Amino acid sequence: MINIFCELEKNTRIIVNQRINDYLDLYMTFYRDLGPEQGFRSLFPPMIWIEDEEKCIKTMIELDAWTRDEYLHHLKPIHEFALYRVLYQTNIELTERGELVQKTYDEDITEDQYILSNPDNIDFYLDILFQDHDFLWVADYLNEFFENPINFLEDRDVDLDEYLDLMPADIREEYRSIKNSLYPANIKVLNRKTIHSQEDFLDHIESVVNYYVHSITLKDAYKLLWNDNDLAKKEKSAQQLFHFMSGIYCEDNNIDITPEAETGRGPVDFKFSFGNDFRALVEIKLASNDLIKGLKNQTVQYMKSEKVDHAYYLVILMHDEEQKNIDKLIEKSDEISSNSKFIINTIIIDARRTNKPSASKIR
Repeated sequence: MINIFCELEKNTRIIVNQRINDYLDLYMTFYRDLGPEQGFRSLFPPMIWIEDEEKCIKTMIELDAWTRDEYLHHLKPIHEFALYRVLYQTNIELTERGELVQKTYDEDITEDQYILSNPDNIDFYLDILFQDHDFLWVADYLNEFFENPINFLEDRDVDLDEYLDLMPADIREEYRSIKNSLYPANIKVLNRKTIHSQEDFLDHIESVVNYYVHSITLKDAYKLLWNDNDLAKKEKSAQQLFHFMSGIYCEDNNIDITPEAETGRGPVDFKFSFGNDFRALVEIKLASNDLIKGLKNQTVQYMKSEKVDHAYYLVILMHDEEQKNIDKLIEKSDEISSNSKFIINTIIIDARRTNKPSASKIR
């Protein structure tokens, strides 16, 4: 029998499953007599049926078997979607034929008594057979995810990984690619006890920065910096992406990351610290900005204010014409590092949609 999200006696659960099996029987008959197209196609999202008809057929056969046996089965989202469609369509057909008489729920009786006296109340089944109805809104959730993955992952209590079977292949591939580019799964998580020196600390910061660079230049994270209308997103999106990626890693390694840290000369994008001994700053700029001004008037001043001698100046290249700003920036960055105690790692990150070579990292 399939699991029911309601406290019912075992006999009532059996009756509910038997009734559901009765509803399934019509579709199983069509399947046996007329073939899978007539029997099951209407119960699945169109592209899911087209791409994997065999899985859809298997899903329906499992539902039929599960509602007849004595084992407790927990439905996967693809089973939930198909069962919901069966109940929904059955509800419409029975109502149109005048065969469905719904009794109002009386709080003075138990749910078992109500079901036994009203075994065809499909609206009630739609409530008790599913923990939620998220499986119906997968397309909407994915559109929201693609619009702003970071906000979705932070704000929505929905794990889209559970609904991969309800995604068309191309959408599933794009979702996985973006999701994987956000999580630093392939960064080596160093033991926090290994941070005994500034060099150890900077190894960690470089791991975070390198992952960010790699995800944008060689994976699909660059897509998160573009709108659907082919316009580049604002600088805040690049900063938000960096914060999301680095947060998990820093937490695992006991490194504090402070976004928009106030320095007394304005906020620096990110300040990393390990206790009071080791610190580094990260500034992120779009290449369309006045990069040299940002380097001299912001990053260097922040380093002075915070008494920090290591900083990372990450420049996001969005358009071909912005490359003309890069050579002078590199020259100025080298000059500052040569003539002061400050070490500024200027890193150019290619987020252009086409012709994306590897990132260029300049110390």
